[in-house]
Amino acid sequence: MELNEETMQLKIKEHGDFSERIEIKNEMQLHEAGDYLVAIKTLSKEVEAWFAPMIDAAHKAHRAICDKKNLYLKPLSAAEGAIKGKIGSFQMELDRIREDEERKAREAAEKEAEKQRTALLAKAEKAAVLGNKEKADELLNAASEVYVAAVPVMAGTVKPAGVGVRYEFIPEITDKKSVPDDYKIVDMAGLKRTGNATKDNPPTIAGVRWVKRPVVSGRTK
Repeated sequence: MELNEETMQLKIKEHGDFSERIEIKNEMQLHEAGDYLVAIKTLSKEVEAWFAPMIDAAHKAHRAICDKKNLYLKPLSAAEGAIKGKIGSFQMELDRIREDEERKAREAAEKEAEKQRTALLAKAEKAAVLGNKEKADELLNAASEVYVAAVPVMAGTVKPAGVGVRYEFIPEITDKKSVPDDYKIVDMAGLKRTGNATKDNPPTIAGVRWVKRPVVSGRTK
């Protein structure tokens, strides 16, 4: 029978109905199910072959359109990347200048605070020499509470509309053994290969429980 959409639908329905009603409780039913499994695999190959030319043509058309689109998008993407790089470099320089100014402001504030503390301590020492303990204690307490706020640093330039700048942190592993376990990914594919390579006696691995399950395959002739 020549394969077409109508015959495919009929065969698919037949196989679907069989899969729902079949019960495998004896060897005869097992062999019947096996025959249908092979028939399903055969039909699947026929369906793949029937759609293959259409899929291939669609893929070729899709590739051609994507190639044409990329002729326009690639130079735009390159230009976008160049501008973003320059904006990012400029923003990093602005941040470096701001951070340097903030550091200088903190140092100036601390220098002024130290100057005030020194003056108060000198007065406290003088008061103590004169026997005025109450005044000396008051000045010592004042010296311990001296705080000079740093002069606020002006914010950087206002960013253009539609432009946002943020920072991301790219990890570089310097010592793999020291990386916390929370950031280590379990190699599930590797574990599965190990278990399957040992057939019915997989090795004992800490933190791993082996679950045995059947895998049924059907092969066409």
